[in-house]
Amino acid sequence: MSPRTVRVACTQAEPAWLDLPAAVAKTCHLIAEASSRGAQLVAFPECWIPGYPLWIWSRPLDFDLNLACWEHIQPLLKFNTIAQREEIHVAAWPSLTPHSGGGPDMWSMSAEGCQTLSRTYAIEANAFVLHCTAVVSSKGVEVHGTAGGAIMNAPGGGSSAIFGPDGRRLTEPVDDTAETILYADLDMDAIHRTEMFADCTGHYSRPDLMRLVVDGDIKTAVLSHGDAERDATDDETALVV
Repeated sequence: MSPRTVRVACTQAEPAWLDLPAAVAKTCHLIAEASSRGAQLVAFPECWIPGYPLWIWSRPLDFDLNLACWEHIQPLLKFNTIAQREEIHVAAWPSLTPHSGGGPDMWSMSAEGCQTLSRTYAIEANAFVLHCTAVVSSKGVEVHGTAGGAIMNAPGGGSSAIFGPDGRRLTEPVDDTAETILYADLDMDAIHRTEMFADCTGHYSRPDLMRLVVDGDIKTAVLSHGDAERDATDDETALVV
């Protein structure tokens, strides 16, 4: 593989629901399995380890970022993430049920709808997207009491996939009940080819008309009157600069 190729692993598995030691053990097992297959980055579904959020460490690879589930319908949040020039995006999703067809269930919450959001994000961001979903068993449905609910209402729900920066699917579909790992060797130079077509935070953006202001300051539980006045002044400055 060339220096600009990254091997990634996208898991499709059931979490060890509400069992931290078992979740850590399963995570270590899957990481070891993926590592033995040469994976440099391993992605997991949303809410994989109970006790979130607990950050352990960060490790640089080629620049990767992540959004969880329906954060992928928030334009400003997506734009902020895309503007950081990510190359590999982890789209972490729960177990997702296929749409029934003509039923009252929302297509936007279905496996097909959510996979479409991840695929669209790949095109918008010119990034590889690891669409990572969980699987739920009959026991998992019972633990959560979700039978008949909008999501996690029946065994299955896996729809993991890996998408290229032009939106093409790089992996074959797998059974929605299967616990498995999908692999792909990512040609990072493909990002530059798609960026030349359209780059929504680069040459195809319109900062002369509009831009996003992000407040990354740490927020405290108590804000004094003087601090509030300074924050208001800073906000006004940010809007006119």
